[in-house]
Amino acid sequence: MTDQNDNKKNKYLKAVTIGATLFFAWCILLMWSWNVLAVDLFELPAAQFKHAFALCSVTMSMFCFLRISAKSRRHLSNED
Repeated sequence: MTDQNDNKKNKYLKAVTIGATLFFAWCILLMWSWNVLAVDLFELPAAQFKHAFALCSVTMSMFCFLRISAKSRRHLSNED
């Protein structure tokens, strides 16, 4: 019984670690691409990591909200 719980905890921890790593990698990639393209080509101000983190957080929040909203609408339409 404890082996199954340990396996579930390990899988959850692995998924959270991979998700967090991908999220931070996405933030760094966004910051790098902004600083290369926008700053060099269009002479716009450079972005800091906190700006990229905030943009990624808002984007992920909106994606999750829209996804949950779509699921609830589907669920409500199936009840009719």
